[in-house]
Parts: sequence; structure tokens; C-alpha cells
Amino acid sequence: MYKLRTIDVWDTLLRRRCHPEFAKLATALHAFLDPRLGISERFDSVWDVYRLRVEQEMELADAARAAGRDNEYEIVDVLTHWLKKLVDQEFDAGIPAQFADFEVNFELRHTYPDPTIRQVAEQHPAENTIFLSDFYMSAERLSTLLEGHGIDAFVPGGISSCDLGMNKRSGKLFGHVQALYQAAPAEHVHIGDNAVADVEVPRSLGVNVVGFLPEAEHAKRLDRELLFADRAALFQRIDAEVLADLGERADAFPALSAREAAMRAGAHAAPLVIGFCLDIARRAIVEGLEQVYFFSREGEFFLRVWHALFPRGEYAGHVLPKASVLEVSRFATFCASLREVTPAEMRRLWNLYTTHSLAALLKSIGMEPESFSALCARHRLSLDEDITHPWKDERIQRLFADADFSSRIEERVRAERAALLAYLASQGLSDEARIVGIVDIGWRGTIQDNLALLLPAVQFRGHYLGLQRYLNEQPSNVSKRAFGPNRNETSEDASLLDAVAPIEMLFSSSAGSVCGYRTCGDGGKVAAIRAEPDVEHASSKDFIEGFQAGVLRGARAWAGHVEMCGITADELRKPALKIWASALENPLDEFVAAYSALNQNDVFGAGQFVDKSVVPGIGKLFRSLVSAQARREVIMYIRQNQWTAGIQGRRDLGVVHRTVLVLVMRLAQGYKRWMYLRRDKRSIARNGRERDGRLT
Repeated sequence: MYKLRTIDVWDTLLRRRCHPEFAKLATALHAFLDPRLGISERFDSVWDVYRLRVEQEMELADAARAAGRDNEYEIVDVLTHWLKKLVDQEFDAGIPAQFADFEVNFELRHTYPDPTIRQVAEQHPAENTIFLSDFYMSAERLSTLLEGHGIDAFVPGGISSCDLGMNKRSGKLFGHVQALYQAAPAEHVHIGDNAVADVEVPRSLGVNVVGFLPEAEHAKRLDRELLFADRAALFQRIDAEVLADLGERADAFPALSAREAAMRAGAHAAPLVIGFCLDIARRAIVEGLEQVYFFSREGEFFLRVWHALFPRGEYAGHVLPKASVLEVSRFATFCASLREVTPAEMRRLWNLYTTHSLAALLKSIGMEPESFSALCARHRLSLDEDITHPWKDERIQRLFADADFSSRIEERVRAERAALLAYLASQGLSDEARIVGIVDIGWRGTIQDNLALLLPAVQFRGHYLGLQRYLNEQPSNVSKRAFGPNRNETSEDASLLDAVAPIEMLFSSSAGSVCGYRTCGDGGKVAAIRAEPDVEHASSKDFIEGFQAGVLRGARAWAGHVEMCGITADELRKPALKIWASALENPLDEFVAAYSALNQNDVFGAGQFVDKSVVPGIGKLFRSLVSAQARREVIMYIRQNQWTAGIQGRRDLGVVHRTVLVLVMRLAQGYKRWMYLRRDKRSIARNGRERDGRLT
């Protein structure tokens, strides 16, 4: 029996489920998001924050060596120096120790006892057994890890190099522990994995050495450690795990059902929604939000992904705000948000639909058009007449000046506003000074605008998948951010916004759009009223359900890696946008069929449901060159449908028909981009003139 048995900690007593540097990266992300420190405002990347810590470790090691000690440093000291570099303000002196405890807890979650070390150790019995580790955490913190895994039952304590400023690699720590236990080198056995610190050095000092490299566990370690420096390889590994979870086999691909194909597509597309949710989480933590509302309908699915991704309600060790669905829609909020009944105020709608009929306008605010036919006739207006720039039309101006018309609309506005405010209050939203986050799929954020006008004391922070160029003046209590393309900031990736309806379909709730609110029962509870669903067609419903099930499976598989590997939205944005582009440019046949079977709710604006299977015939396309009516119908269709790959995939249309439709769509897209470019140039020129004016 030996007098002293020392055992290494890492890759001997304890095994990690990931590369050891992931612990430091996790702490870097935790610090990056801490709202007390403002680090995310000074640094663009979590990796920059992580690398700065490594630099501090090297500097402290060099300083220790220059002072005649081994190149050792202790975690709290490192984190203190690190934070002084990161933060440009005074910070609580207790924060470095808090971060060190965070890192200990991270290690505890992502480590496990080596399955064979106890059996190996028992083959070399000794009077005293301790751990001996070259590590930057104190022996007390290492003991916490060992106790958490029950290892203290046979290794009750030990020594860490950072506590003494001497390590195994130099040999000094072996001499220290032998003196402490009054053991000669021949009475000392050491077990560990490192070829130098645990084998070569102690053997040269006369210590009995047991090299510990069990084949199976060592192979796992090498495999895991490959994934730290190569994020692409990490993401591919996760994707492979997701597909394995689905039980995919390459040779079974042709036999997949439509639902299975949709599920697989959803699993592949999961990083798009995961990246979006990570972006929301980051902003919510940094801005200190207490509540995030996910707008129906797409937000209902995004919230399901949110819960799958953050099952403990945390991200990077920070508690996430309360998250809930807010049942709203453009239809259910626009009328209630009207400040006055004038053509100028209606431009909030007409700027989106510059050619509009009175019937569509009245349906958009929830009123029955036929009841206004006599009033319209009084001003020589037809309900179904499509009017270009209606706010300029003298007949429209006279109609709005007519008290019989305006009073009826005002009555509707008051009723809608009272119902909406009651519903919002029931969801914890009232006109009191606070900051809340909102989440929606995007495109211009008009629902957020409507709520902001209703509740001017509330600051609404909007989070969107993508944003089109704003057409209306933005309320002062609104800010908006897009994870994907944002046409208000740059034209980069703007082509992804050409066809947004297919993306809406993929993430839409099976419940219908919100069309109003009602009080239920004696308790006065206010509930949303839903219109009939627009995805009742079997092919649409099956594809959407399968796709969303795949995304959720993917999110659950990614969740553990997000936490363990410190994955951020910035890292996923590029692959996410590739997924988005691929879904639109190379769609599955099942996706095209599901979209073509959709009966989309477009009551707000168009005043009706839109059957996506209906396309302009070749005759109408050519008549539009000479007929104003045919031209308006084709333009309306093109505005609502710009998915060229979706048309190319329609096997129910002839080749010539598909070709002409795609050509018209591409011409429209080209014209739109030219107009955007022209506006951008004008804006740049205007800003330049304003800047020159200020300088003079």
C-alpha cells in the first residue's frame, strides 16, 4: 500500500461533455448579456470578449513567471482584470466571484464522473487519497464539482495549482504534496492523463505513475474537442443529430410521405427560427425587459419554439422575461387606433394600398359596405370602384366631411377601441410608463404602430424576422429590429422580402386571424374572436403541421447545444438566411402544393380571402397591356404574389402560362428594386444637403 495516492481531476476523475474552452465562452456570453455592465454596447462579438479573457490569463501567467512562480492564476483574479478591460465604469466588486460561481455551475452541468477511474484507483491502494490538479479554480471550487458528482466519497479533498502558485508541470507541486503528507516519492502513486504533467514529470521525480487514457472515453474527448474552433462543423453535427432523431435514412428518401417530407424540411429550417429567438432573448436581457408579447398568428408558433429552446426560462444564465401570446391582428387593431376620421388618417392604410375601393376600406375597419351605399351615391361614389390615391379624390374628401359618414365611423372606432383596450388590460397592457417587447414575423410592424398610438406611455420594442421599408410615420414610442433583412437600413438580402406570404404560411397558427374582442360571462373576461382558419385544406394543413413539428424537434435538439456551446444569434444569422433563401428558391413540391391550396385571409386591405390557386390567365395578362381594369387586377395579383419559384413549381399550369407569369413577376420585382434604389439615392442626396447646411 502506498502512503499517498494523488489523482488528476480533468479527464481522469471528471469528464467534460464539451471542449474545456466552452466554459469560458459561456462565461463570456453571460457577461456580454449582463445589463449591469453594458458590454454588448462596446463589443460586437462574444468571441472578442472570450479572447480578451484568454489574453488576461496569458498576462497573469507571464507576471507570475516573472515573479519566480509557476505560470498560475486564479479565476476570480482573472475575471477581475478581464472586467476592468471590458467595462468602462465602476462595477460591483462581487461580480467576478459571481461569474466564477456561474462557471462552476456550468462545469457541474456539463461534466460526469469517469466510469472506470474508481476501479483503476482501487488497484493502487494508499493511506491517503487526494486530487491534484493544474487548474485556475481553487481547490474549494473543484471540491464543489467533485461533491456534485459524488466523487468525494473516495477523493475527499485535494490541491489546486492556482492556490499555491506551483504546478505539476514544473514538478514543484509533487514536492509540496509529498512534504505535506511526509511521503517519499517511492511511497507516492499518481494517476492522470496528461503525458507531461501526469506522467513524464512525476516519473522523473521517482513517483509511481499510472497513465490514464481509457480508449472509449479518450476517443469521445477528442471528438468533442474538434467542435470548439469550427462552428460550421458544430452546426453540421447538431443538424445530423436532429435528422437522426427523425430516423432519416438516405435510401428511404423517395418513400417519404408529404408530412414526413415537411417534418424533415422543418428540422433543417430550425436554425432560422432558433436564430430569431436567440436574437429576441439577447435584446430582452440586455434591455431588461420584463414582458415579451408574441403576436398572433405567427407569434404563437414562435412562442412554442421559444419554450422548446429555453425550457428553464433562461439564456446564458440570465432569467428571460415573461413571454405570452397577445391575440392581435391588423384588422383587430387598426380601427381602434384611428385618431380621427379623415382622409389623412386613412393614409395609414392607403399608403399600403394606393389603389383602393370604399368597400375594401369599410371591410378593413369591420363595417358592412352595403349599409353605406346611399351615402356613397350621395357623393357620386361606387362602393366597388377602385380609386387610385383615394386621399386626393374630391369625392372621398366630401364623403369624409359628411357628418352622416364620419359619425358612423367614429362610433365604430369608439366601440373597437373600448373592446381592444379592455383586452389589452386583461393581458397586463395599459397606458402606463413601461417598456415591453413584442414579437411578430414582420414586414412593416403596423400592428405595433397601432398599439403604440393607443398606448403612448408604453415603449414598444419590436422584434421581427424581416422588415420592409416603412410607409407610415413611425410613432415616437416605437423601435423595431429585424433578425433577417431590414429594408429600412440596407438593401442586403432584400430579395427575401419579395415573397413573404409563403413564409407566413410556414409559421402560421392553425387558428384563424383575430377579428375582434368580446366579453365572456359574468366575470367580465375579455376574449379574442377568431375568423375561420385559412389553412383548412388538407394539403396545406398537413404540410404546415409537419413542418412546424420538425422545427420544434430541431429546437429541442439545439437547446442543449445552445446552452453548452454558447451559440448566439449572430452566428446563426448567415446560415438562417441561406435556409430562408433555399426554401423560397428551391421549394419542395409539397410546399408549393400547400401554398397553392391556401385560402389566405386578406380581409384587412383587400377586403376578402384570397385563393392562392387562382392566377391571371394568359389572356388577361396580355389584355392588361391595353385594358385598365385587367391591368389593375394583374397588378393586385403581383402585389400579393411574387413567389416565382412557387409559380414554376405549379404543375397544374401550362409551361407557357408559367413562363409568362414568372416574367411579369420578375419585371415587377426589377421595377420595385429600381424604385427603391432611386429613393435611396434621393435620401442620400437630401441627407447630404442637410448636413452641408448644418456645417455652413
